[in-house]
Amino acid sequence: FGKIVGLNRPELHLVVPGVVGSFVSGCSMPSMGIVYAFAIGTIFLPRSTEAERNFLTDRADFFALWLFIIAIVSFIANFLKSYMFGLAGERMTRRMRDQSFRAMLRQSPAFFDEDQNSTGVLCSNLSSDAQNVVVLSGSLMGSIIEFVTNIAVGCAVGIGFYWRIGLINTALLPLSIYANKLRSDIINKGSSATKVYYESSAQVACEAVSALRTVAVLTREENVAEQYAQDLQLPLLIGTDAAVKGAFFYAISQAFSFWTFALTFWLGGNWLYPRADGTTVGGLTLTKLFVVFMSNVYATLAAGRALTLVPDLSKAVDSTRSILTHLRRVPVIDAWSDAGVRVAPHAVKGHVRFENVHFEYPSRPGVPVLRGITLDAAPGQFIALVGASGCGKSTTIQLAERFYDPTQGRITIDGTDLRDMHLHDLRSFVSLVSQEPSLYNMSIRDNITLGFPPNQTPSTEQIERAAKDANIHDFIASLPQGYDTPLANKGLGLSGGQKQRIAIARALIRQPRVLLLDEATSALSSQDE
Repeated sequence: FGKIVGLNRPELHLVVPGVVGSFVSGCSMPSMGIVYAFAIGTIFLPRSTEAERNFLTDRADFFALWLFIIAIVSFIANFLKSYMFGLAGERMTRRMRDQSFRAMLRQSPAFFDEDQNSTGVLCSNLSSDAQNVVVLSGSLMGSIIEFVTNIAVGCAVGIGFYWRIGLINTALLPLSIYANKLRSDIINKGSSATKVYYESSAQVACEAVSALRTVAVLTREENVAEQYAQDLQLPLLIGTDAAVKGAFFYAISQAFSFWTFALTFWLGGNWLYPRADGTTVGGLTLTKLFVVFMSNVYATLAAGRALTLVPDLSKAVDSTRSILTHLRRVPVIDAWSDAGVRVAPHAVKGHVRFENVHFEYPSRPGVPVLRGITLDAAPGQFIALVGASGCGKSTTIQLAERFYDPTQGRITIDGTDLRDMHLHDLRSFVSLVSQEPSLYNMSIRDNITLGFPPNQTPSTEQIERAAKDANIHDFIASLPQGYDTPLANKGLGLSGGQKQRIAIARALIRQPRVLLLDEATSALSSQDE
């Protein structure tokens, strides 16, 4: 609960008025029940004389006025509840998505190597978790507070007006709540089980859509569709089983409500019957009976409605736990850490040295990739790594960028261990161009500018110089929009060589002290290369 309150702290100025509105709204129904019960009792007053009829009319006007006042108060309370909680929920959703996304960007590549942190799973969680958490400060939380208030006030009113029936109704209410709890437990268990399978199916769909051309070339559309449908089959069976069992206990909880109503009338009818001395049991009157009955009705209905929200609340708690786990995860290689030796890019000579480096990927422990690698690259020197596929060429490049840390040995630049260096400073003077260049949904100019130091804007001359060095300027200049040509869908419409040259221009505009090329010219012609 403390964690939930902590998440809501920035919106407390909105949540507090929302809680007040929810409490007042929860009190409005029992209040209406009291007025309604007294109004019903007025109907049975004698009306044989003019004075009695006038009194009856006055009482009717009086209770109608009170109902009108309750309606106005209820309107204000519900507006306050819905507006305040709704606004707080939207703000919290935005903040949670922003913080979750930032937490993902903070993680090292080793985090994304794990199966549970695949692109499809993370994108799905980024969308669903934040939306589920909104109930902790959204209108649903207001409804829960309203229903709980309704139950508490309803039971208190029933006991206060006629404790015999009020206590019996209050004692029976937990049976209905327990039946709803069993239903909620079944649904929550089913939801937790299906979430894993839905994440798996989301990964299949994400991979298929991102590689749609490959799927089409291999004519595997039907196979992918069958795989997706198969991944959805098991959660369907689990969900169906949970729905059937949940429906059974939901029906029991609803039946308890009507059994309680029947018991109220049965006891009230017997205890309202005059005894030999002309009195009733406990001084029960028709008005008191109706007050207790209406209070019981509203409390029971509120309990049922509140418990239907428990599955959403459980999802919110699970999503909160998931988000907090991501927010609290601090990677060993922390992109946002201020620790380490600060290095000015212009002071770096670029002397790279690997000293007896051993490495194995965290996702594949026990499978060594590098065994005792030692190499020395002097400033201005070109070093080419040649070897069979899987021998560790790309791994060496990734270690130089400090995407991972060596299992043994060390890597230095100008004699400073990469692990002792400020990570942001390290990557500010190192540029990497991979075999599969990443282009973004923005203009060519903006794609190249991404390589420039943050919070700085390169001049047009700097952009064109980098493009000329990458031998892509003439092609860009031939386009109708030139450097302002938008690149949609990761550079759709460009050849592999054109994409690589734009990526090379992005790397060169930084004027790096260390340039890492991971088969970056594989798609280039011999002239461009």
